[in-house]
Amino acid sequence: MSQITSFGNGGGGGGGDLSTLTGNEGGAVSPTLGNINVVGISPIFVLGVPGASSLQIQDSSRVSVSVTTADATPTTLYSLTLGAESMTTVQAIISAAPDDFSAGAACVISFGARNDGSGAVLIGGPDVSLSDDFTSPISIDGVVSGSDLIIQVTGIAATSITWNGLITDVTTI
Repeated sequence: MSQITSFGNGGGGGGGDLSTLTGNEGGAVSPTLGNINVVGISPIFVLGVPGASSLQIQDSSRVSVSVTTADATPTTLYSLTLGAESMTTVQAIISAAPDDFSAGAACVISFGARNDGSGAVLIGGPDVSLSDDFTSPISIDGVVSGSDLIIQVTGIAATSITWNGLITDVTTI
């Protein structure tokens, strides 16, 4: 359990006397020169927004993505540029539906790519599990282009489909 002790009467956003912050483990942390640094350990990233008096804590290995297709053209849902001499595995959970929710799709895709310095190379093929009740075919694919690892979705002609995904990636460098 994380907690703030002795916050004072100022409320969130300034004022008051902040005595300590306590995390899930370890002891209470007191300010040094009036400041307590909140620092994430990879893949956790902490962004300070001074004007809003807030900290945004994010898991940088997970990202939410969204795209809308209006035809049967492959469209990029997610793209990641691989660093030279790296290997990345990606897994995505994807949900899709047209504007009227007359059909739907649930998908899990996982695949990997490596870059030996000369560009991304797909490792095998993507593993795709797709369940849908659309009357025309849709598809989800994992491809590489240049140094990029890409998740592409393909909708249906003259049909607006919104695709939402939660992407997790693991990289070895």
